[in-house]
Amino acid sequence: MENVKEKILEVLQNYEEMFTNEIAKKLKISTTTASKYLGILEAEGKVECHVRTPYKYWRIKNTVKNV
Repeated sequence: MENVKEKILEVLQNYEEMFTNEIAKKLKISTTTASKYLGILEAEGKVECHVRTPYKYWRIKNTVKNV
């Protein structure tokens, strides 16, 4: 499980944003599997999603805070 999550994060680091199917194709996994792990990463606060019908776009969550 950790391996898939790490690979998703690596892919997203190279792009401003990607939709679920693009991520799945890059990693050679099913869209269902990609969606599952993206949901886990979102719950962990590592990625964020926004919808532009008909796709869900994902990006690494910006966690930089102004001090």
